[in-house]
Amino acid sequence: MQGFWRKPRQQRWRGWTFEVHLWSGLILGLWAIVIGLSGSALVFEEEIQRAVEPELHIIEPGVAPQRLSTIVETIRAHFPQHQVHGFRGIDEVERSHVAYIARREEPDGKPVDWRYIHYDPYTGRILGVEQDGEGFFPFLQDLHYNLLAGAIGRQINGALAVGLLLMCLTGIVIWWPGPSGWKRALSVKWAAGWKRVNYDLHSAVGFYSAAVLAALSFTGLFFAFPLPIVLFFTMVSGGDIEDVQAYFVPPRSTVVEDAPVYPLDQVMARQSELMPADFALVGIDLPAGKEEGIYRLNGRLGDNPLLVSLGGAFVDQYSGELLGDYDTRLQPWGIQLVLTFTPIHFGTFGGLWSKALWFMVGFAPGGLFLSGFFMWWNRVAGKRYQAWKRQRRAGDMGEPPREGTAR
Repeated sequence: MQGFWRKPRQQRWRGWTFEVHLWSGLILGLWAIVIGLSGSALVFEEEIQRAVEPELHIIEPGVAPQRLSTIVETIRAHFPQHQVHGFRGIDEVERSHVAYIARREEPDGKPVDWRYIHYDPYTGRILGVEQDGEGFFPFLQDLHYNLLAGAIGRQINGALAVGLLLMCLTGIVIWWPGPSGWKRALSVKWAAGWKRVNYDLHSAVGFYSAAVLAALSFTGLFFAFPLPIVLFFTMVSGGDIEDVQAYFVPPRSTVVEDAPVYPLDQVMARQSELMPADFALVGIDLPAGKEEGIYRLNGRLGDNPLLVSLGGAFVDQYSGELLGDYDTRLQPWGIQLVLTFTPIHFGTFGGLWSKALWFMVGFAPGGLFLSGFFMWWNRVAGKRYQAWKRQRRAGDMGEPPREGTAR
């Protein structure tokens, strides 16, 4: 390490690091552009939606919200073929609340035709309906998260995120010029030729964006494979795996034939009794006609947007009995760390300044790919292509020279 610190370019293994970085960049470049640009567009999704469709997202605060059972009946009157599966954003004061509904497809009863109903909780008026998967932002979300290929696309995304993380780490190793040259390596000689400017931009932008891109890569891996990563951090931090698994696989109601469903309003009236202390209820999932379905209350706690705690409760749909609850404050540091992945990935932890920074970083993968491609072409591929063309003009129609390694 001392040799690398003082004379990094003389280390033999640096060449292998360069090869990994080069070919990873060429292979993943187009994917990184798509992910980066779509991510930048999604950073300000909420702000853009409120500006473009204020009638759908902004409400006038009232004295008290209507009962959820009343909202359910209103929605059923408008959509008699659908069932209300739950609510989200019910802690909002100046933004519309959202109910998500679906109808069941025979014969297996699988929920289809998902829709998101925006409504005014104070008047009960339906403000608008969003069809699942339709529109500009749902398309971008599907592209960014799933590559338009469903669950398989999300797993592919996670695998490619490992490659991007590797590029960030190898890029920093290649960038390090030694203790006497690091300041020069962070500047751009604008008066030089375009090839030098391209090189300087690649070096400087790569350094300044590496930490954020590495964080986005790792947190993106979490969204592709959440359960394995949660279980890993639970184990290394000494947590109880069964407690964490209960969050992903909640308990079920005990089926009672011909028994009525426990009233939703009573569940809401008992929320402070059912939920862990101090949590604000932000959403609730309903049984939605499933025999073993439950009421799931979801809450959050924390003024610090980076250190958010989650809490909730599972309630039997027939008896109203509390089947279990969860409180991430009681989990070890590994779970607390995992909870930071969402605000880190979406750039929400610092408000507008972090969102603006994340927006700009989204353009870095495209710029780094293009500048890296030009360097590779100028130093290696372009020269060999020109040599091949000269051979053809001279009458030699042999095979083009083999690709070698770049140095």
